[in-house]
Amino acid sequence: MGKQSVADLKAQTKLVDQHRKSMRDELDALKIEARKPLTEWEEEQARIEAEEAARKLQEEIDRDHEFALMMNAEFDRKAEEERKAAEEAERQRIEAEKKAQKEREAQMMKEAEERARIEAEQKAKAEQERMERERIAAEERAAQAERDKIAAEERAKAQAEMAERQRVEREKQMEQERIQAEERARQQEIARQQAEQERIAKEQAEREANKRHVGNVRREAKEALMQIVDEETAKKIVMAINNGNIPHVSISY
Repeated sequence: MGKQSVADLKAQTKLVDQHRKSMRDELDALKIEARKPLTEWEEEQARIEAEEAARKLQEEIDRDHEFALMMNAEFDRKAEEERKAAEEAERQRIEAEKKAQKEREAQMMKEAEERARIEAEQKAKAEQERMERERIAAEERAAQAERDKIAAEERAKAQAEMAERQRVEREKQMEQERIQAEERARQQEIARQQAEQERIAKEQAEREANKRHVGNVRREAKEALMQIVDEETAKKIVMAINNGNIPHVSISY
């Protein structure tokens, strides 16, 4: 940025120099153009004055021709002195006018250069202040971006930590649920096995009880029949009834 500022200032200086030269040329042209009416007027006045002086001189010469002839030599001398004095006065007047014009032009040039210098300094100062403001703004933006970056990293880190904690908690919860489910399944299996064992035991007990009951019924029936037949025959009759081999006769268990 510093190199760019120097390059910009150099470019502005070149522009000021070009502007100064252009202004100088314009002032010279304006000086000539502004001076032109005065110059023409001065030339015209000089011509008129010369004509008037010549006319008056001719009148004096005509009036004093005789005296002039007598005083020719003296008159010529004085006329020459007056002419030279007039020429010197005119020369001094022209030089004074030229000097005054040069002083005015120099003053105008000086004022123009001073204005150009002040304008260039003001522009350079304004540009420097603008660049300083931009630099400060850029530094503030960079600092804000860094703060935003740090804040974003901290938020991302906090979110990642929270996500990790949540993941660990979910895994713990899932593990606990899995363990609980396995425990419930184990308990259910134990309960099922116990129920199955109880069912088997119950059925076994019922079968044994029924078997005993059937045995008791058959025994009682056999003993009743033994009142009229022998034991072997009574057993055969009971088995026949139990197997449904004797119509319309059954044993109630």
